[in-house]
Amino acid sequence: MRSLTRVALSLVVVLAASRAFSFETGFWVWQRNDSPSQSELQELSSAGVRTLYWQLGQVENLDGAWRWKKRFSVPSIPNLDVVPVLRLECRSRTPFTPDATRSLVDLISTAAAGRSALQIDYDCPDRLLLEYAGVLKKIRPFVPSLSITALPGWIRQPALAELGRSVTEMFPMFYDFQPDPVVPGAKPVPVVVPEKAIAWLAEWNRCPTPWRAGVPNFSRLTVFNPDGKSAGHVREWRWDSVCFNDGLGLDRNTDLGVTLFRAKANTRVGNTPVGEKQLLAVRWPDREALAALIVAAGKTSARGLVIFKLPDSTPASGWSLRQLRDLSALPRLVLKSAGDTGALALSNEGNGDLSPDFRAEDMPGYVLQVEAQTPIFREADEGDFWRVRGEVDRDGKARPVMVPLATRLSFFFSYLPAGQTLKSGLIQLAPGANFSQTRYRIVNSPQSPWKSFED
Repeated sequence: MRSLTRVALSLVVVLAASRAFSFETGFWVWQRNDSPSQSELQELSSAGVRTLYWQLGQVENLDGAWRWKKRFSVPSIPNLDVVPVLRLECRSRTPFTPDATRSLVDLISTAAAGRSALQIDYDCPDRLLLEYAGVLKKIRPFVPSLSITALPGWIRQPALAELGRSVTEMFPMFYDFQPDPVVPGAKPVPVVVPEKAIAWLAEWNRCPTPWRAGVPNFSRLTVFNPDGKSAGHVREWRWDSVCFNDGLGLDRNTDLGVTLFRAKANTRVGNTPVGEKQLLAVRWPDREALAALIVAAGKTSARGLVIFKLPDSTPASGWSLRQLRDLSALPRLVLKSAGDTGALALSNEGNGDLSPDFRAEDMPGYVLQVEAQTPIFREADEGDFWRVRGEVDRDGKARPVMVPLATRLSFFFSYLPAGQTLKSGLIQLAPGANFSQTRYRIVNSPQSPWKSFED
């Protein structure tokens, strides 16, 4: 990783140290109405997480007044502190006129009624920091504990001291602090840029206000034009639509969590069109870079660490909760028969995610191959997998055939987080046949050698 020493440092070590040094770890929860599931709560408890910063809503400044744009339900969760977060957005150069300030203070005082804590998330321009501090002072009487998110560069601004006196705590976010450069061929900024983020961390050591370090855990897909200008992010997508997209060709191998594709023809990724010759940047937090950033944060004057965002079932979530607890953990894949349905279940029983792999352009993603010496398969449905294909092996090369003629079933998939399972649909075998007559492997994974089904 360029000048950074590549070390596999795990979050579980940081969390263990945090209990001894009161270094807390929490999560931001964004655009979500439903409470965490029981399994999520168990994972959070195991990780020692005590606080969630839950998005209450989004407020925007239109026509000189602040108004609600979106609202979300903030649950009450036993054994967890849930702090509501209000996101402010404004394109006006004068968001804090007297009338606008009154509307914002009125809105927040109503939203904060009966709450002991509130956080405001606003990417305030440097030139407005003193005005922002003045607004926060007017909000402060309504909120016993008022915190704000912050941009890393604020630490160098003269207004920081006044801003800090207006709140109880600050949360500088050590990600998304620089725009993507506009260059032909696109050079998108990684989700985690460890050298720069760690340098900012060191500067925040002199912050007089109590603070916590915000670090990223999310995946992002961005479309770029050939001239290097961003055409926007892809909002809804699945890893399958990237891994197995015939319209995309690998343009640049993965480096620090960034993989670049070029569209060979007009195609779509999720609900977003990608035109021929446009570039698709896939950004995923590099595990070692993320681990290094977390460890560096633990050595600062920060009170704790907050990760954006709490992982959920969407592919944009980044690493799973289990993986975040131990960033050095590896996946452990187990194949079993799924009861009486004639289906197969591939489970990741390890603490590490099987993350998307784009290295093998001739066979991207992963393939569960189930093979018999004779054609015992009669019917097969892909179920949770992207697709299933019947094959025969001729001269060391797989040849697609109809399932009843196949000696091998290949189930294609792109991603399997820790603790998750992929189930096939119905698999019908010939009379008298069973899976003990087969062997299996997972191509492109650490468990690529053939194994007997009984193993």
